[in-house]
Amino acid sequence: MTNDTKQSVIDNESTLNEINTFIKPLIDQICWKITKSYGGAYILDFGESISFGQSILGTWFINTYGTNFILTDSNEQVLINTQGLDIENPSTEQIIVNALGKLNKKSVATINVDYDTLQLNLKFDDETVFRIIPTCEDDQYEDLPYWLIHRPDNNYLTVGPSRKFSINKKNSN
Repeated sequence: MTNDTKQSVIDNESTLNEINTFIKPLIDQICWKITKSYGGAYILDFGESISFGQSILGTWFINTYGTNFILTDSNEQVLINTQGLDIENPSTEQIIVNALGKLNKKSVATINVDYDTLQLNLKFDDETVFRIIPTCEDDQYEDLPYWLIHRPDNNYLTVGPSRKFSINKKNSN
């Protein structure tokens, strides 16, 4: 098995369409686990559960990589906005996990990336909206993407920092 990595810059609508096509199969997948990862990162697991070492992961997952996110309900009321929060504080962590728990057992209705902001937008079947919102402050971490989406075929997409993206595909030879 070999890896094929495409690295590029999001500089036109055609590139954005490629990204949106890559992530579109996440539609109808059910979110079943939300966990805090290293630093300020949160992982949302979707699809079937699989064993990975001592961990149980979703066949699909999204990693926020510590990038700010906002969760709103069907009335556009903000349930959590991590901008300005000390996301590594244990009491804040519990507030965030509780808010994100509203996504448990919800399926993705729509998903897209905004061209101007590189914001990842997920709308769920109950009209709840989860947005990962990169800011220029996130660019200081040159080796970390804004967010990642991993697919069941072990291919994954990273977006950021800046307007960079990469699609990593596993090829069987």
